[in-house]
Amino acid sequence: MEATTTSLSGLYTIRNLAELLKIPAGWLRSWVNRGWLVPECEVHRLAYFGFEELTVARRLAELRRTG
Repeated sequence: MEATTTSLSGLYTIRNLAELLKIPAGWLRSWVNRGWLVPECEVHRLAYFGFEELTVARRLAELRRTG
């Protein structure tokens, strides 16, 4: 979905999520490609994620770390 006049405050890029969760950005990109993470909006092909997806990414990272 393309953002038109949506405020981007409170949204995270893949890089932001990777820094917050201390995981490689490649993990997040693969999860987006598989449909496990869904961006809230995209601006110039840059995906932005909300808090809900942050919690999903946190859980996926935990599962990946534990095997």
